[in-house]
Amino acid sequence: MKLNIKKKNIFLAGANDAFRQLVSFSTFGINSKPQRVDIRINHKCNLRCGHCLQRHEGEELVTEDWKAVIMDLKKWLGCFPLVITGGEPLLRQDLFEIIYFSFNLGLVTMLNTNGSLINSEVADKLERSGLDIIALSLDGFQEKTHDSLRGPGAYANTMGAIAELKGRIRTQINTVITGQNLAELLDLIEFSERNGLGISFQGLICKGYDGKNISALADNGLFPQDKDRISREFDRIIERKKKSPYIRSSTRYLLALKSYYLGLSSPILECRAYDKAVTILPDGAVKICWLSDPIGNISSTAIDDIWRSEETRLKRKEMRKCKSDCSFLSCFFRENNFEKIQRYVNTFFIKT
Repeated sequence: MKLNIKKKNIFLAGANDAFRQLVSFSTFGINSKPQRVDIRINHKCNLRCGHCLQRHEGEELVTEDWKAVIMDLKKWLGCFPLVITGGEPLLRQDLFEIIYFSFNLGLVTMLNTNGSLINSEVADKLERSGLDIIALSLDGFQEKTHDSLRGPGAYANTMGAIAELKGRIRTQINTVITGQNLAELLDLIEFSERNGLGISFQGLICKGYDGKNISALADNGLFPQDKDRISREFDRIIERKKKSPYIRSSTRYLLALKSYYLGLSSPILECRAYDKAVTILPDGAVKICWLSDPIGNISSTAIDDIWRSEETRLKRKEMRKCKSDCSFLSCFFRENNFEKIQRYVNTFFIKT
């Protein structure tokens, strides 16, 4: 019964997502609603990754606050994809309760985690919570590569998490591309295919990056320097994408990511973050762009009122003219409806 309910909710979330995108196109974003919501439920993390920008302190909403936020989001958006992230969300003891609450509302839920805290007991709790999909950070096919970025023992813990989750929850790996793992990307794809895992690639964001100054990244020791190697590896990934449903990143997104790493102008000319997604921070602050100040706080104002406010309208109008080179970010990049359908099918209906 649970599987049938979840399949219905997945279809509803996909249909609502597509409808909101059509409304956005037809009204130039004026009357659009976000297509997805990310809630960052905590600041704290047990790792100190070299490429992470998150701070690890500050106020956090309590359980009942998050439930109220999620309820308001459901009333406003209907069935939608809810992405839960942090910090490291598994450090919160109420995480399973929050996921289960979202499941009972019929939402499609995804959890982003570094994977280091998942043992058999945690995997049991996640399965019982109704979680749809879990994304684990895996930044190297070799243990030394992953651990050099995330700390000693991180690779072993993530591999243990993959084994514990197999057959319980649909699992994908998220890989941040760096100079250290550039040569291992195809190996990671083959690993994901052998183990029935989705894989999604992400661009490198480090301290000092302001959306324009790529040289700040090039100097940090993590940004890949060999442009011939960058081109060659991305071309191999894009070619593999043609026959692999396990690569969740679309071809257009991979091309944008390739352009970013090569220091070229993006093939995507207009930021779509202004009508695609909102992020709610641990203290309730709401952002539509990671480089901008919050547009409100759900502790004092309802989320739909924040979205419809004059301040937000002006911010969204300003963002349409933004020239920051953020084309590789999920908030910037907008899939077309064909790409959305393909991703939904590959994520939820390909046998794992």
